[in-house]
Amino acid sequence: MSYTARSYSITGPLIYHIFNRGKAKNNIMPTVKRKEIVKNKLKVIPYYTGKETLREALKDNKSSSLLWLEILFNDDIYWKGIKYPRVREAYVKACVWYHNFKSLIDSCIKRQPLELMKGKIDSAQTRRFQEALNFVRN
Repeated sequence: MSYTARSYSITGPLIYHIFNRGKAKNNIMPTVKRKEIVKNKLKVIPYYTGKETLREALKDNKSSSLLWLEILFNDDIYWKGIKYPRVREAYVKACVWYHNFKSLIDSCIKRQPLELMKGKIDSAQTRRFQEALNFVRN
């Protein structure tokens, strides 16, 4: 992995933890500089709920339930580095969906591959997946 701005796109407690070997100061959400918010803009969640930042999305139940779609279709944010329980659960779910629909996703959008995680998908959420994929593709 190269050490680019994209690799360390979140700031605040994560960077504090990496360089100072200490715990993050803010347990709710990492602090993000204003120009970083522009770089790490959410793509899917604002379309459904109007929440523009990850901090707002984590406070809202509907936005939190869509977090797996955001992770699945938005690789501009280094999701693996965010250690909050809701984000970790959504990351695992996104990885399962990615590997079940890898060829479909890769044919529609360009993204870095997610980790290989096997599991079952909830077929009741297939329509929402298709809707979000169509939105991101266009």
